[in-house]
Amino acid sequence: MNQKLTPATARFLLSCPDTSGVVASVADFIAQHGGNIIHAEQHTDQEVGIFFQRVEFSLDGFNLGREKILSAFGEVSKEFNMNVSLKFSDENPKVAILCSKEGHCLYDLLGRWHRSELDGTPAFVAGNHTDLKNYTESLDIPFHHLPVSKETKPEQ
Repeated sequence: MNQKLTPATARFLLSCPDTSGVVASVADFIAQHGGNIIHAEQHTDQEVGIFFQRVEFSLDGFNLGREKILSAFGEVSKEFNMNVSLKFSDENPKVAILCSKEGHCLYDLLGRWHRSELDGTPAFVAGNHTDLKNYTESLDIPFHHLPVSKETKPEQ
């Protein structure tokens, strides 16, 4: 099967006090640097007056290196008193998975990971029971047993 490689994208996760001009300023920043927004979602929590936005844009044609994007975006984030994180679609972070005795959630997560439906690579699975140890180790994912008892509960 011949699959076309998808160009890498960047994702801003933003939050700030709700005010007008945020969406326009974020979009303008991306456009000014040759980016193309391919997905955007936003929401305002009316009770606390906080605006949230997730903006994904193509890096193909973007004229800033990855290491310079956040600092260049600093003017926008400062203007709106914004919390910002930046992730890239082709970076695959290591993740830990915590599980209990029941396996249905772990099976679902690892199945989705195996089908490349989730970002991240499991570094290990930790659980307070050993019921799922053989399963995770069969996938070459280390399992760490963290038993919880009345005496060890605060420590764990």
